[in-house]
Amino acid sequence: MKKIQYLRLIVFVGIVVIALVFIGMNVAKAQEKSKGKPPDKGKPPKVTCNNNGICEAGELDDCADCQNSAALNTEGIQIVTVGDEKRVYQIKYEDGTYQNTWVSHLTDADLKGVCIGDIENDGVKEIIAASKSKKRGKDRWKLLLYKNGSWGEPFYTSPFLGISTMFKISLQIADADNDMGNGNELIAGMGKHIEIYRWTGNEFMMVWASREFIGGVYYIDVGDADNDGENEILITAISTQSPIILKYLGNDTWGDEQSIDPVDINCLDVTRPRDSDNIMDEFGNYDNEVIAGGCNSKLMVWKYNKDISHYESVFISDTLDHFTQGIDAGNIDNDEKNEVIVGTAGDEGLIYVFKYTNGEYFLVGSWFAGGCDSLLVGNLDNDPEDEVVVGRSTGIKIFDYSEGELNLTFHFPCGKYPDIK
Repeated sequence: MKKIQYLRLIVFVGIVVIALVFIGMNVAKAQEKSKGKPPDKGKPPKVTCNNNGICEAGELDDCADCQNSAALNTEGIQIVTVGDEKRVYQIKYEDGTYQNTWVSHLTDADLKGVCIGDIENDGVKEIIAASKSKKRGKDRWKLLLYKNGSWGEPFYTSPFLGISTMFKISLQIADADNDMGNGNELIAGMGKHIEIYRWTGNEFMMVWASREFIGGVYYIDVGDADNDGENEILITAISTQSPIILKYLGNDTWGDEQSIDPVDINCLDVTRPRDSDNIMDEFGNYDNEVIAGGCNSKLMVWKYNKDISHYESVFISDTLDHFTQGIDAGNIDNDEKNEVIVGTAGDEGLIYVFKYTNGEYFLVGSWFAGGCDSLLVGNLDNDPEDEVVVGRSTGIKIFDYSEGELNLTFHFPCGKYPDIK
């Protein structure tokens, strides 16, 4: 009898030990998963080319033409984009055509924003994407860092960083603290406020968070809005009647919201600091204006008056066909002067081109774009003029202005939130 009880005791103790080991392994895995950390490098992903000729990472047969890693140390402007496909795409102009040169693995959550720039401050670009997923019933977001040479997985994945109430997350890599090239920051507009991060080499460290903006932050940009040689942060908050412009105050603090004329709108979509009038200041430098669009379906322009420390409204266009959801400026017609390019929402949305001449902005023309969720301008193919990049749920479109017409030259059917740099 005692022998049977002894055997039962041994079996019970063995079961308890096995259970404790199993629980310990799961706890360790959960702790590792909760930490932001670089994954194992692993092997290059297997990929396949779909019917559109686009390279997609997956577990299907190899496609020799698509077996590439992310090349972020090359010259020229690159396009990165994310969309509903849960992948990051890289597009470059090579050998006389635009090519999808790299694609990430599937991520475990929806991607709602992306940017490209030198966050490590080593002269090589990195890609940062923002993913958003439900946790405890709320939308929470993470940052994914892809480095030069990445095959498909991110070099680093952060833990959950906060709650986002917006359907997209605006990201910018820029020198937000004006430390003269010693380091860029990541500026993230998510939910009702913005956050600023630095890359430590191992993780993203948050250094500052703004106040809350009623209605939520829709877009952010960084640049010299008041032409004092230092960058400001421009915030597009849905509930405001004008852009919110923050200056760097020192000690990792941003504030001193700038005085600016309100306009007849409480729903801005995008704001940028750009040279839109091609007028030089007293020192012979082209200075910037603040250009914006929104739910009033108009182009709006402000200019900083340093004598009264105030941004004055200098132009409001006639009403366009729909909400303005993309805006930028660049030299698209090779006349060495910038034009302002505006994209409108809706399936029938247009691209409008404005030019400043003889003291006023006038409409050059408008062209069908099939709608616009975002818009960027840059010299993508190293020719004399800039191109227009439009992001939409139907993918990325690139337009080239030639002989008085804006022509579609490339369509990539994946991703709708692009960045170029």
